[in-house]
Amino acid sequence: MGQIRWLLSSASESTLTSSGIHPGVVWSSIVPNDDGDGEPEWRDLHSSCPNEPIHIMHRWENRSISQMISAFLFCDHCNFPEDWYAGDNTPSGRQRIAQETREEIINGVANNDDVIGITELRAAIDYDSVYHVPIYDNWTHGAAAAQAMGNTAILPTYENSTSGVWPFQDDYRLVIREDQLDELRPFLSWMLSEEGQDNFDEIGFVRLDPQARVHAGDRIGINLRHLLPDDDGDGIWNGDDQCPNTDSGLSVDSNGCAQNQRDDDGDGLFNTDDDCPYEAGTSTHPVVGCPDTDGDGWADSADAFPDEPTQWNDTDGDGFGDENEGFQADACPLEYGLSTGDRFGCTDTDGDGWSDLNDMFPGNPSQWVDVDGDGVGDNYTWGNVINGVRVSEYGDAFPSDATQHKDRDGDGYGDNPDGFLADVCPDMAGSATLGGKVGCPDADGDGWADEDDAFPDEPTQHSDTDGDGYGDSATGLMADSCYETPADEIHLVDNQGCAPSERDGDYDGVSDADDVCPNTPELELLGVDDNGCSESERDSDGDGAIDSVDEYPYDPTQTIDTDGDGFGNNPSGNDGDDCPNEAGTSTGNLRGCIDGDGDGWANVEDIVPNIATQWNDTDGDGYYDNYANIMWMDDEMRVNLSWPGQLVPGARDPDRCPLHANPFQNLENPGCPDDMYPAGDDTGDNTSNNPTITADNEGGLSAMTMILISALIILLIAIGGGLTVVLKKPKKKSRPRSIAKSNDEPIVESESEPEEELSPEDDPNYKIDENGCEWWYDEGAWWYRTPEMEEWTEYDN
Repeated sequence: MGQIRWLLSSASESTLTSSGIHPGVVWSSIVPNDDGDGEPEWRDLHSSCPNEPIHIMHRWENRSISQMISAFLFCDHCNFPEDWYAGDNTPSGRQRIAQETREEIINGVANNDDVIGITELRAAIDYDSVYHVPIYDNWTHGAAAAQAMGNTAILPTYENSTSGVWPFQDDYRLVIREDQLDELRPFLSWMLSEEGQDNFDEIGFVRLDPQARVHAGDRIGINLRHLLPDDDGDGIWNGDDQCPNTDSGLSVDSNGCAQNQRDDDGDGLFNTDDDCPYEAGTSTHPVVGCPDTDGDGWADSADAFPDEPTQWNDTDGDGFGDENEGFQADACPLEYGLSTGDRFGCTDTDGDGWSDLNDMFPGNPSQWVDVDGDGVGDNYTWGNVINGVRVSEYGDAFPSDATQHKDRDGDGYGDNPDGFLADVCPDMAGSATLGGKVGCPDADGDGWADEDDAFPDEPTQHSDTDGDGYGDSATGLMADSCYETPADEIHLVDNQGCAPSERDGDYDGVSDADDVCPNTPELELLGVDDNGCSESERDSDGDGAIDSVDEYPYDPTQTIDTDGDGFGNNPSGNDGDDCPNEAGTSTGNLRGCIDGDGDGWANVEDIVPNIATQWNDTDGDGYYDNYANIMWMDDEMRVNLSWPGQLVPGARDPDRCPLHANPFQNLENPGCPDDMYPAGDDTGDNTSNNPTITADNEGGLSAMTMILISALIILLIAIGGGLTVVLKKPKKKSRPRSIAKSNDEPIVESESEPEEELSPEDDPNYKIDENGCEWWYDEGAWWYRTPEMEEWTEYDN
């Protein structure tokens, strides 16, 4: 059967703790109802079990065992009322059988296979004729599922029950009035004694475990803790002992812990290892477990820098730590010093922050470094300025230049005339750098001193070679386009600085006097030739059309291409266009005309404009001149008679005899009469390999061929009882059956359908192009059908 505790498996916590009749008891959670009659039966558990209701047998309600089982399984201190046994009024109802003694319960279970009994464990285990239900320590699975998962069953033995391992039990309860406790304490003490527990064993109950007895004694004021184990012998039983392994002889506190097991300040160190046992800390030097504010391992009491984790010692007491890698490390740890500029903690005689070791002026507090080594300190100052000149200069104005150290006008150029970038105007601040006047005034800031600048207020110009008032810089304002204006024409220059003899009206760089094309467009000025003419003014091919409008500027036979297809309008010129008003790609007999299939032949000359491998059918029999079989190139008749057509890979429907019409199928030689052998094959009758072909005026069949065909028709009529073949255009709403043309197998019509019309696929004029589109030529018109179409449609182009 299922795990007994499954009785509670379908209930929530709130349901199990609510009031009512056995809340949470759901029999269906342990017993299925496979026959659907609404009542759990033994057969529902297994087919080998009897088809009987499951009954429960127990002691009558005022016996403690039923209360104990009920309290443990179902609710808190409730009994088994009658209405819990559902179905009492039905034939298959489950029965509740209440007995007087435990023997009656055991005998009833042993002698009836449809009964579950509940009685005292100690009484039940003395009988071998009943089955004791084992329990799996599992609240969510049935016994079978738990066993399948590898769980081990806990057997209902006396030892397991006494130790609390077997969970299907509950301690017995004694209920007394509180005001009678003192009077009944002797009796209660006896019940909790060994003698009382033995008595309960004798009457069928299982004695309490020691801890339960101690807890019961605590409630009535009896100390039974001597019953509890104390493995380390410190006087605190195992259940209350927070330090269960105390060494023998050590004094402990109420939790059973000795000093070497306690950490009063909670810093992770036992008191015996902690130099500050009542003050939490993490220090490791020179004491352990004491406060260490900066966390550097040194106790605050011994840390010269308690708030700086990188320093803790200061041997010379100057306020700088001894640790080389620490904050503001003392470069002279054994020598008191206050330097901070170049290093920390070393002697600084003049008190300027720089140690004497690095101070180039150790006795001068205002100077300490001289980068350029000119003997003048780098700290530069001056007293005041009079008329733009600094007085009382002190220090080096140019600390990185050993050739200069004074700058009385403060313009950044030194006063030493022999030094680097010496100031030509030392008493006048200036920024000039060009023309040999370094440091002189430069009003427009173009680098040229005002006294040498032809345009002192215009930064984009500074010189005027010809003196016409226009600057020499081509990119500057008022730039001079004519740098060498004659002196006698200076008063005649225009706004470009050019005199009449220098002017260039179209600005193409060729003076008007030499310019063949004096009106060159502005956008073409940079492309003129030596004569001053631009491309739009030239006619390179001499055809009378200037290059700018000549679509073929270097071809005198062409000037325009109206349709833009790359063929000129002049049909007699180079690459002339035979269709000048329609763009095309044809290059065959006609050039520049529409070529739908891209075979080079214009549609107007291409008899099959939708097939790229064919364009002519000289003999008009529906087979085209071009061929794909390279063997045909050596046919005797083709070589000797110079037949039309050419070798084209993949050529569709080729004609092996392009000058001899034969619209009927000739599997051996398509397009050839049956009696013609273009390759010069032996006919087998010792006749000529190249017989004379007799054709009617319309390219019809020879007399011999007609005779053979007539004989064949007569034979077919005699065998099949008559066969009429009618070839006609397909109906638009019919879908002709498709066949595959073969050069190896003849087409044989079905004898079961003698009156079926011949489909277009059987006609020599039926074709399929490279796109899978079907084409059929009939009565002077082309018809087509794509793979997606059900009907044939006439091609109207």
